[in-house]
Amino acid sequence: MSGAAGAAIIASQIAAQHALKVRAIKASGVLISVSIGDFLAILAKNRDGLVVVAPPCGFFNKQFRYLASHKGLVFYTHSSSELKLPDGLEVVHAGKIWIPE
Repeated sequence: MSGAAGAAIIASQIAAQHALKVRAIKASGVLISVSIGDFLAILAKNRDGLVVVAPPCGFFNKQFRYLASHKGLVFYTHSSSELKLPDGLEVVHAGKIWIPE
């Protein structure tokens, strides 16, 4: 195989991987990553809201992950320790939260 042919194959594989990531992001909608402090401030404004919490799972994931929606947007944060959530929120415990990167 020539160098040009090998480069074309690699470029094609990179393009395919990029397309998969784009589709994953489109499927998940808009996720906004915020600091823990900002996440808790958003929750304080949305006292009757819903929060999805996933505990650390697997060898590499040592973080609690959190999702919440507010005014049509979905906010995401993670923490090495469990967060103290405001009272009154509905909490859903998920086995895993996957965020496309």
